[in-house]
Amino acid sequence: MIRKLNVIAIVFITLMILPFFVNIEHESTQTVDHQTHSDAPVRSHNSEDNFLTWTSRTNIEHTRVMNDTSISGDHIKLAINHDTASYSNFSSEIEIRTSGYLNKTYTGELVVPDEGYTFTNSPVYGYEDQYVWIEITGLQHGYPVFLTGTFTNLDTDFLGFAGHIPSSEYSYESNTLGNRMVSQQYPETTSVYWNFPSDTLRIAIFSWSHDGGNYTLHVEQGRTWEKSVVNELVEFDTYQLADNFTVDINASVISETQTLFFHYSNIEISNFFAATVNNIQVVNTQSLAYLSWNITDRNIDETHVCEIHISRASSFSSSLLGYANNEWVFEYNFTNFILADDYYFIIRAIDSGGVLGVGESEEIRVGTRFDVPSRILREIEIQGAELFTFINGTIDNILRMRFSGNESFQFRILLDNSVIQHDIWKEGIVEINLDFLEPGTYTLTIEASSLIRSAYGRNEVTIVVHKPVFHKNAYLQYDIVLISMGCFVFSFSVLIGELLISCKIRKK
Repeated sequence: MIRKLNVIAIVFITLMILPFFVNIEHESTQTVDHQTHSDAPVRSHNSEDNFLTWTSRTNIEHTRVMNDTSISGDHIKLAINHDTASYSNFSSEIEIRTSGYLNKTYTGELVVPDEGYTFTNSPVYGYEDQYVWIEITGLQHGYPVFLTGTFTNLDTDFLGFAGHIPSSEYSYESNTLGNRMVSQQYPETTSVYWNFPSDTLRIAIFSWSHDGGNYTLHVEQGRTWEKSVVNELVEFDTYQLADNFTVDINASVISETQTLFFHYSNIEISNFFAATVNNIQVVNTQSLAYLSWNITDRNIDETHVCEIHISRASSFSSSLLGYANNEWVFEYNFTNFILADDYYFIIRAIDSGGVLGVGESEEIRVGTRFDVPSRILREIEIQGAELFTFINGTIDNILRMRFSGNESFQFRILLDNSVIQHDIWKEGIVEINLDFLEPGTYTLTIEASSLIRSAYGRNEVTIVVHKPVFHKNAYLQYDIVLISMGCFVFSFSVLIGELLISCKIRKK
């Protein structure tokens, strides 16, 4: 009897602890992280100090720069202010970096892969030990990442996987860098615009020539500027940043007897402002429209390029008709457009910093075609129920949408009213992978329209993402736990049965 109970207890304990040993990942740790830029000891900025000041065309008084502040103006100039009368020789410098600037170099020894293995004939997942792995964290959304890889062996390739990609999907085809660092060139270089729902990029380094050696990977994200002068105090016109940035600033004066170094963090510098598009005039017939407008800007000598779009009040989309540069006039022929009275122009004025100003005209009546075509878009069918659910951490949660029509048209997909995809449909089923969603409830809307052919369609679905049972993204554990619970119930039932039988035997 006791032996049976011992066996049952061992089985029970084994089944209970089994889920906590699954999904253990083994990662190579051969990477050594070396940061190429080493700052001098930082002396934090004191708000009572006027070492670094700023001026602009509209703010001619020197105003001290302080941490965590915003500076706005036309041609903002930074200047160091310091008494240098006692110096015989000195230099001064201003260095500006976008906040979160990343500049790192990784070096290490290559792994010699097994004979016959390559990432073109086998997945990366399951063969992680054939690679050197580097994890780059802290990447900022909206900035390009520049990568340069060198090596001492015959040929080495570099794959990359954005942090939101599950390791079980790692393959050559799914790697974020594509084929741009597998070119058999030296060095291997590329850049990728970081627009992913993660701040992490995992690099897999593979010795394609199957021989040993060393690698070096340089990673840079963000921008940096600097200006230094000798025997005078430096001034820096931030207009040359060519955009509005949040930056960190280093300012220094170095002489034979003294070094002064100040660091200023989280400074928002705005030199560029949305232009105002006004006085839009349209002279038109049914077949021809002549358009003119004015532009004003806070920057006195700013230049602009204008995009001219046409839209209709019944449409969410617009069509680009052309451009204007310096002369704010535009002419367009509307022959063969459907006759309608709700067309209007959209003027998009873009300055040299990429800042956008928008103006719209009054609605006009143009077009020469009187026939009303049948709707090219009859329906948007979201395949599946009106409620789409899955567990966070699982993969291949794909929502499929089928359009019904006979011509191409524009469509867009919105997640809680934010556009996540905008494209042109020509044929086939549109798929969107929702694995990136965190637990919660979302509304996904699909809209499609054709400006010229007066077609429109819309549908929406509610998406519910459930939290996983465990804090690990391992849905396999969920199944194992259910099995374990079943085994526990069975074992407990057997134990109770044994005890009851034992009690009956003793009574007899």
